[in-house]
Amino acid sequence: MDFIEIEPGESRQHAGLTMQTVQTVHSRRNLGLLLDDGDRKLYYSGDGRPSADVAALARDCDLAVHEAFKLEDEFPGHGSINGCLRLAERARIKRLALVHLERGVRREQADAIGDILARNPSATLPVEGTRISL
Repeated sequence: MDFIEIEPGESRQHAGLTMQTVQTVHSRRNLGLLLDDGDRKLYYSGDGRPSADVAALARDCDLAVHEAFKLEDEFPGHGSINGCLRLAERARIKRLALVHLERGVRREQADAIGDILARNPSATLPVEGTRISL
């Protein structure tokens, strides 16, 4: 296995993919990753809240897999469902998979989350085994 280090602002080519990273808002260094095969683009946030640089890098991507720890931006350094939906709108992201949702939030706010997802059909809260085709 080869590791390819990519600093924010740099671009690397590997296995037919262009790879770029961006710094997210987190208490520790965390880089989001954009993979582009020339036809489709996938953004993965890792951990952390989106920044303006994230919106620029993820612009027009086909799928963003983004950490959404809470419903609202109440936990420093972590994304939220509503914050990710704002990012998706601002960056014209076609599909949004919300991951790393805190278990208590998933359980206690299930109805509110269901309502939000019903109003935003391009967003999903995947469960184990979920597949998303691009």
